[in-house]
Amino acid sequence: MGRLDKDIVKPNLLLVVSGPSGAGKSTICQTFVERHAAELVVSCTTREPRNGEVPDDDYIFISRDKFEQGIKDDRFLEYAEVHNNLYGTPRAPVDRALDEGRDTILEIDVQGGLQVKKKMPEAVLVFVRTGTFSALEERLVGRGTDSPEVIDIRLHNARKELEVMDQYDYFLLNDDLETAMVDFAAIVMAEKCRIERLTLSADDEHGNKTAVSGNKED
Repeated sequence: MGRLDKDIVKPNLLLVVSGPSGAGKSTICQTFVERHAAELVVSCTTREPRNGEVPDDDYIFISRDKFEQGIKDDRFLEYAEVHNNLYGTPRAPVDRALDEGRDTILEIDVQGGLQVKKKMPEAVLVFVRTGTFSALEERLVGRGTDSPEVIDIRLHNARKELEVMDQYDYFLLNDDLETAMVDFAAIVMAEKCRIERLTLSADDEHGNKTAVSGNKED
């Protein structure tokens, strides 16, 4: 049976989206999920919920003991301690979403993204940024939610994050949301069409579809 006798099966992707505060990561992720039926995996944390936060929607809030046991059991794709609180991405919902045929998105910081890449090299890392640093500062000030001191901290962190952008697979310019969404969809489609990700399916002797690697000829 030759390759033309098989169906091409496009892969499901694990997409890691990172970037400075104010770059628009959350809006891009939420918009992609709404338009493409992808799944956004919620992170776990040991901190207390803040006013207005919805458990299992904004974060999965768990005890420190449960989180630390999860680390021992390798239940997290990545984790970090920030201001005496633990944050991490649970492995199980990522595996489940991919197995069920959905593209899966993690909106996490750059350190977490690089941890995920080590555990799952097939992950696609996308760094979201504004065209200029001054544009980022204008957004942070314009939100009106942070004090000048907090904005200074966010800008300081943004400079450090930009220094590791070259370790990501793609950068996504977000000066205009609709243009950014077109570019993001193009990144996803390009990755789905990579030869090394290709899977072919063929009928077995009983007429059932079976997966065949796309990297080898018959």
